[in-house]
Amino acid sequence: MKIKLTFFILILINSIVFGQTEIDKRKYLQTDLKGKILIPEGKEIPEEGIHIHIFGENKDFFTDQEGNYVFEDLRKSVLYKIRVLIYGYKSKEIAVVTSSKSLTEFNIRYEMECEFDSARALSDWKSGNAKLFRASGIASYVNPSDKPFEEKYGIEYYDFGCNAPNDICISDYNAKIFELMDLKYGNNWREEVREDIEH
Repeated sequence: MKIKLTFFILILINSIVFGQTEIDKRKYLQTDLKGKILIPEGKEIPEEGIHIHIFGENKDFFTDQEGNYVFEDLRKSVLYKIRVLIYGYKSKEIAVVTSSKSLTEFNIRYEMECEFDSARALSDWKSGNAKLFRASGIASYVNPSDKPFEEKYGIEYYDFGCNAPNDICISDYNAKIFELMDLKYGNNWREEVREDIEH
């Protein structure tokens, strides 16, 4: 009985010692990535924060109100691709190499560029794909009574539903379309446009 108990204790001690070594070894090979998302002066970080995704690790994080983020337990000295996204703006993908130390600090400058802006409106107008954007509620809505206006002026209403870009971006895009419509049709077309189109 003494031999079995001694043997059991040796196995238990061996497991604890070597198990701890594996944990320590993993910790030794890992680093934390921490930093801040820097946005242009005068812009605000949304309440829900900025979404950050690290490819290859499938880790996601939302910043706090100051733009701070932390990813724990990443591999040291590895090149990671990161995507930064503020809902309603273009996403930004960047590369960062984690340091060989236990902490990698990396601040990210994010310009908050609109996917739909006046330049995009002009491009869409020239290619015959211009739209008048609308952000509505939960689901997008197609109104059959919009067809006559769309056919008459060769422009389509587009309802984003709850997945709309930033309101400022939509207004910028629509304002340019309004300007181009005025040049082509005069101001009378404005009496027929939907009232819920922001510009």
